Amino acid sequence: MVGLSSLVHLRELRVDNNKLTSLDGILQLDGLLKVSAKNNEISCLDFTGAKLSRLEVLACERNCIGWIEGLEELANLMNLHLGIVFVCGANVRSQQSHLNAAKKPDALTTNSQVMS
Repeated sequence: MVGLSSLVHLRELRVDNNKLTSLDGILQLDGLLKVSAKNNEISCLDFTGAKLSRLEVLACERNCIGWIEGLEELANLMNLHLGIVFVCGANVRSQQSHLNAAKKPDALTTNSQVMS
């Protein structure tokens, strides 16, 4: 996604069904609270160096996630919705083992199928 850097007051972004391969274009939008990127072609989520400190909800159902990195950058993430994710060679790397879901045990929702 390109051309979003000027949207500094954007609070919610829905980019479902757009054949996106990454979320790189939103990593500096520090005002975002909710992102929905369902049913795309996202293969990895890398939040290393992201400025998404206010992000509370991230919905990435129906993607082929190969790895997730830098979740510790999402300090306020309360809900990570992976739903039906086709995890290809799963490798989740984060130093934040509880993913802020410890506050709300039902906040992390997954129903993953590992694809080889």
